[in-house]
Amino acid sequence: MRNFGLAYMELGMYSDSISAHQRAVDLYHETGDFLSEGLSLNDLGAALMRVSRLNEAVDAYSKAAAIHHEISDIEGEGEALGNLGTALLRVRRLDEAVDVYSKAAAIYHEINDIDREKRIEHLRAVANNERWH
Repeated sequence: MRNFGLAYMELGMYSDSISAHQRAVDLYHETGDFLSEGLSLNDLGAALMRVSRLNEAVDAYSKAAAIHHEISDIEGEGEALGNLGTALLRVRRLDEAVDVYSKAAAIYHEINDIDREKRIEHLRAVANNERWH
């Protein structure tokens, strides 16, 4: 299911991608495959972002981050938080974006992923700067 959603997104078939990702989320939730559920929620958020359904993307990324946190998948949590920060930035929830980016950067620092940490710190600075303009 998840692969169908990714394939549809690559083809620009965003409605089909969203449907496939939602089916994947439901299937993985029902079967207790929480890692795949979290990954699918992250993918769903990306598809929703492509069609500017930003509040729904915020919800999907929030759920993904919570699941990854719950199952102690720190790298997945960092990725979901980074994506959540970007969605929050796009909907102008800047204080929340700065907070979420800070959490993601801390995760990347903890796992010694310097490239991602720098990228997230840059995005945090952008969100922080936007708060004052």
